[in-house]
Amino acid sequence: DREHFFSHRASGGRDGRMIAYAGFPAAAVTS
Repeated sequence: DREHFFSHRASGGRDGRMIAYAGFPAAAVTS
């Protein structure tokens, strides 16, 4: 999931960056 997240973040660009920032802590806590 982490790899997919990184790929999505790079592909998303600005939106992906925002999502990545908000998802980073959430993903870490979920993991």
